[in-house]
Amino acid sequence: GPVVATTTTAGNGVYSFTGLAAGVYSLAAAATGYAGGIRPGIVLGGNSINGQDITLSPLGSADDWRIVLTWGSGPSDLDSHLTGPLGGGSRFHVFYGNSGTTTSSPFASLDRDDTNAFGPETITISAILPGVYRYSIHHYSGSPDLTRSNAQVEVYHGAARVAVFNVPSTGSGRYWTVFELNGSTITPINMIQSGFELGQQAGLRAADTDGEAAAVTATRRYDMDLIDAATRARAKTATPSRAPARRGVIDNF
Repeated sequence: GPVVATTTTAGNGVYSFTGLAAGVYSLAAAATGYAGGIRPGIVLGGNSINGQDITLSPLGSADDWRIVLTWGSGPSDLDSHLTGPLGGGSRFHVFYGNSGTTTSSPFASLDRDDTNAFGPETITISAILPGVYRYSIHHYSGSPDLTRSNAQVEVYHGAARVAVFNVPSTGSGRYWTVFELNGSTITPINMIQSGFELGQQAGLRAADTDGEAAAVTATRRYDMDLIDAATRARAKTATPSRAPARRGVIDNF
């Protein structure tokens, strides 16, 4: 639709609009050196609505893949987990306990571990190796339910946003398997689970009858066990300090 209002953020990223009629809007943001961002915005009569943030992902190489996780004010801590191929049948695991690197194997890294809500957490993949990559979320803090987190995962390839995943509204558990990436093909999974027990894998892929399907299922099971073991073994003992989250405001006085 037509542009109805524009504004420029303050130096800390805070923005506001005034004089808007109540309703649902599309908010778009742009900055030099960043891919554009867009999100729904809500205006209520006579009230300020905080926390309507837009995350902009820095432009990198045209071949870079970036996975950006954001969420709401609660829970305080969601964690990004990327598993993928290393060759020879082995798998890597990038997460808060092993942030990885983009300049050598596994050519994937996590920018930071956000433990104070909102995000963003970004994983960058600088080189895609042959095989299946898998991106998952672990609800570290445990409350409120993952379905109430307003979590969103955006996937960028170069400057283009190629996929968006919103947390499912149904499901029980602390694990959200979001998608798989093989070459340039993204396969949505979008399932919340209570754990990584093998018996819960039936819902991911029913009736594996051919060799390729069985191999995919095997890596899913391996990756889930890998993440489960890592989150149990590497508990967080301190909350890293960081700048306060930047929150946009929409007023309509």
